Amino acid sequence: SVPDELQAPAAGVMAKHGAALAAQAGKLDALAASLPDGDVVRGQQVFRSTKAGCTACHAIGYLGGDYGPDLSKVGAIRTTRDLLEAIVLPAASLVRSYEPSQVTKTNGEVVFGLLRNETSDELVVAVAPGQSVRVPRTDVARVEPVAFSPMPAGYDQTLTRQELADVITYLKSCQ
Repeated sequence: SVPDELQAPAAGVMAKHGAALAAQAGKLDALAASLPDGDVVRGQQVFRSTKAGCTACHAIGYLGGDYGPDLSKVGAIRTTRDLLEAIVLPAASLVRSYEPSQVTKTNGEVVFGLLRNETSDELVVAVAPGQSVRVPRTDVARVEPVAFSPMPAGYDQTLTRQELADVITYLKSCQ
């Protein structure tokens, strides 16, 4: 149980968190309602475009990067709402083994990225698509999870409503 002196501050934090979640849900509901019907072929073009940049990090089939999760079967395991949330608010839910970490070195330097390999001798941290940093264990002061995604937020601003609908329709077809 929570000590009496912490109950009021904890309730305040929980209320703020609940309000933030409600605001996010409202934003997603409004956005979902404003999307036109999508097209699979156009969605594939958006996914592969430099404007969206999805293939820099994500693969579908044999095309694309491996910095983010493989999306070849994402349509079978994610709802349309899940996909919209992942695109617009990528930090809302992170895929296991793609949770970012912050590695603080003994000299104070910080390395942010995805832990790709841990041995007794070193950590391998993917810091960007195609870029990894090796950190010897003797240089590691601490490793901590972080609560934000390496995937940029704001694709609802970068992409048009039609492009967003198209890419979601394409991803739903990936099964």
